Order: sequence, then C-alpha cells, then structure tokens
Amino acid sequence: MMFYSKNTKTQSHLPLLFSGNDTSKVEFSYAKGLVGQAAESQHAEVFTTSEDDSFIRAEKARAADLATGLLLPIIVDGMSEAVLEFYTTEPVEIDTQLQKVLESVAIQIGRLIERKRHLERIEKEKEFINKAINSLPGLFYMLDEQQNFVRVNQNLIDSMGYSREELEEMHPLDFYLEKDQQRMIEAVQQAFIEGKATLVSQLRTKDGKLPWYYLTGAHFHQEGQDFILGTGIDITDRVQAEQELERHEQLLQSIMDQAGAVIYVKKKDGTFLFVNDEFLKLFGLQKEQVIGKRDVDIIDEDDVQIMRESDLEAIETGKPVELEETVQFKGEKRTYLSNKVPLKNVEGFEECVCGVSTDITERKQAENQLRESLNEKEVLLMEIHHRVKNNLAVVSSMMQLQAYESENEEVTSELNNSQSRIKSMALMHELLYQSKSFSKVNIAENITELLEHISNSIQPKEIETELNLEPVDLNINQAIPCSLILNELLVNIYKHAFPEGQDGKLHIALTENDGNVVLKVRDNGVGLPDDFDLEDPTTVGLRLINVLTKQLEADLTYSSDEEETEFELIFKKMKIKGSASNLVE
Repeated sequence: MMFYSKNTKTQSHLPLLFSGNDTSKVEFSYAKGLVGQAAESQHAEVFTTSEDDSFIRAEKARAADLATGLLLPIIVDGMSEAVLEFYTTEPVEIDTQLQKVLESVAIQIGRLIERKRHLERIEKEKEFINKAINSLPGLFYMLDEQQNFVRVNQNLIDSMGYSREELEEMHPLDFYLEKDQQRMIEAVQQAFIEGKATLVSQLRTKDGKLPWYYLTGAHFHQEGQDFILGTGIDITDRVQAEQELERHEQLLQSIMDQAGAVIYVKKKDGTFLFVNDEFLKLFGLQKEQVIGKRDVDIIDEDDVQIMRESDLEAIETGKPVELEETVQFKGEKRTYLSNKVPLKNVEGFEECVCGVSTDITERKQAENQLRESLNEKEVLLMEIHHRVKNNLAVVSSMMQLQAYESENEEVTSELNNSQSRIKSMALMHELLYQSKSFSKVNIAENITELLEHISNSIQPKEIETELNLEPVDLNINQAIPCSLILNELLVNIYKHAFPEGQDGKLHIALTENDGNVVLKVRDNGVGLPDDFDLEDPTTVGLRLINVLTKQLEADLTYSSDEEETEFELIFKKMKIKGSASNLVE
C-alpha cells in the first residue's frame, strides 16, 4: 500500500510512500499524472502498471512486481488531503465490493483526520479564550443558576487571594459585607430576569481588605442551562477620590451655609447655579426651586435691574465690585452689603459671578439712629460752646465796666489782665463752635486771633509781628492751657517789653515734630528784670504760667539779654480727657 500526503505547494504534486509486501518501504519522487488526477477529481483511479505509462512510476512499479493499482483520495473538510495507493502482484480486476471496502477505509481515515484537526482547533480556541480571559485587566467570573462559580480568571484569584480550590467551595455572597449582600442578590436576580445588571460594592479579600469594584453581570442560556457572565473593575482609587471630593464639597457647603451671609453663583443672564441656606431662608424656597431659575423669577424686577448692572460690571471688568443692594421681599426692604467676584479662572464658569451679600439692615438702622443722635449732640455742643462764649463775654464786659469805674490802677490792671484771659478762653470756644470737631482746635488759628485781640486791647504800639505757624490740632484740654500761657506772655510783652512808645519786633513760631509741640515767642524789647524767676513767681501771671506748664507736663525755658528775649514751650501732644484746666494746685 502506498500513501500520498497533500503537498503544501500544489494539489497535483503528492509525495509517494510505497510499502512492498507490507514490510519494505520505498520512497518515490513527487507524484503526478494518475495520482494527481485522483486527488483533483476526488474519485478512485484503477490502472495496470504494464499498460498505463501515464503513471510516471510505472517502470518502478513493474520492477517491484506490482501489476494492478487502485488510487483512493482521502477527503478532509471537502478537500483532497492525501491519496491511498493499493497494488496487487497479479493482474486482476478489482471488483466493486472490494473497491467499496477500500473506499470506506479511505473515508474513515479522512474522518479521523477531520476529528483530530477539529479537536486541535478546539484546544487552540480554549487556549486562546483562557489567555484572553486571564489577560483581562479586571475580574471575570461565570455563575450557574445556583450561583456557584463555574469559571474565574487568574486576576480574580490574585485580587481576592483565594486559590481555585477554595473558590470552588465558596459562594459569591462570601465576598460581600452583610450590608451589601441583599443588593448583590437583587442584582443577580435582575440579571437573570432582565438580561443584565450592574453593582458598585466593596468586596472582602482573604486578607481582610475592602476594595471597591464596579461589577457587571449578563445572562445567557446554553444547552438548557442559565448562566451569569460577570466582570469587575477595581474602582477603589476613583471611589476614594469621589469620597474626598464629596467631603470637600460638604465642607465648602457647610462653610457657606454657616457664613452668616447670602452666597450665590449666577450666570451672566441671571441663572442661579448655586445658592446657600441663607439664600433659601431669605426667600423661603427649596434648592430645586432656585437652581436653574433666573433672578427675575425670584426677586423684584426693579431690584434685579440694579443687581444685573453690578453683575455685568464684575464679569466684564474682571474685578470685584462692592456695593449696597436693597431687596424687597414680602413687603419688607432689606439692605445688603454685596461683594461680587468674577469667576474668570474657574473652568465652565468663565461668565459667572459669585456674590456674597451680608444683611446690614439692622446696622444701617443703627447707623441712622447714631447719626441722628450725633447730629443732636453736635447741635447741643454747638449751643453749649456758643453759650459759654457768650457767658464769658458777659463776664469780660462786667470786668471791663468794673475796670472803668475803679480809680485804683493796680485793680484796673488786674481786671484788664483777667479780661484778657477770659477772652483767650472765649476765643477757644468760638473756634470750637466754628469748627467741625468739638474736641480739638487748630491752635495756629487761635494764636492769630489772640494776638489780634491783645494788640487791639492794649494801647497800640508800632510792633512788627512775624508769625511762622504750622497747622497743629490740639485736644481742647491742651489747647486752653497753651492759649492761656501764650496770653500771659503776649500781655507781658505788649505792656513791659517796649516802654515809652518804643517800637519793636515780635516773632511767634509753632511747629510739631514727632508728636512734640514747640511754641516759641521772641521779642527784641528791653528784656526781663534781673529778679525774674519762673520757679519763684511773684505775680499772678507768672504763677498762672507755672501751674499751666505743669498741667501740660511741658518744659518752659527762656533766655534774655540786651538784644532779645525768647520763651520756648515744649510739650507732648496727647489726648487728654477731663477738665480743660485746673488752676489750683
């Protein structure tokens, strides 16, 4: 018997395997002719080696004492896969029965080859499927109707930490926490009924970890049985990120809800994207009644127009806007201090504005009440200063009348001096009456008016005055002592520095440096007497200067020679409360 297998290059060229007397083997060259015809036609070919020279190995066949041959193609999957070649040593006619038996052998051989190749393909497909399933990035499992594991991939084994043998003894519920087991049962039932289901849950691994998985299940029917084909993707990182984001959102929401202010985010067209609890409380609404609605649907249209202008200003300029807004709601007007910030660097909110509005209605009412109260007090203080000035003027006039009636020159002089002192205080109250502040005065203005008063009240002399005065504001409790000291110095200069109509010069300087007030008074008169001593005053004026200097906590120095006399008063500028002066030690 000879066997020709199919050549991979061409169907008409078949290698020849020859078995002589069923024991010896002779290998012939590639076959052509009758062998090729049998393979191509897929029918049996009968020939005699002595007569049919189209058989290219006829000569070799005769040399081997072969007489009659039968060629039978082996058909595999509809194609000629090989050719069986049978020979007899005697020239005979092969009957139909024998040919059918031999053809049956060829058919069985073809079927065996087909079966073998089919099994090989199945094994390859199984190997491919196993590799594909084990290469899946997540879990893969198959459950039967009793929810037993039929198949799992290697990733499930590695991720859960159980061996295949352990999994065969486990139920899917063993992987779930008690609180999640009912959801798992319902998801499996849904998959069997509706064809598919999904579930997000934690799975418990062998070492006690609880990763999060997104699980899917799909139902299919095979050979009378129902199965669930499932997958699982580890979403632990995503869930943890979502939980962290949710915590931050809750924190932000909590901060905004407890901020004590109305907070909202609006689009350019007035559509609300976010509001806090204070906003909802103000309008008595639920969040779903506000989000996605426009401001004109909630707030009075006239108020909306004003709000829109500031909204657009913030969005278009890209800068924060602060303003007071009034909202009319349920017949009540509320005033808010609003800060509006454009969300220009927030993706998806480029043309939105975030508003933070603080209710200042009570504060505004308190401010108005305080303003009214202050106005009343200002009027009252003005009236007090006006009355004090007038009363001092009355006292001054009475002293002046008394001086006119007195024939004692010493009494007259003292009355005039006292009158000048009273005028100095009256001038101070007049300045306070005229100023915007009732607690401080510009001492430079007081010096100018005081100088004018003294020069006019004492017999006029040709005294050239030079003023170098900086604008210095003093508390009333420092201004009056300072003014009284200056009054004593100026009266003394005008009365005694230039006797017998002598002309002279007077220089007054006022400066402030690092909180220190410096007042200098200089004249070119006859100078001080030899027995002049501030520490041991002999006149009322000097004693007054001494007391007032101590009250100011000031340093008063002087120098005097034939050319000029100078007094220098230095004191620290302070805010002093209480009586303006105390002349009794």
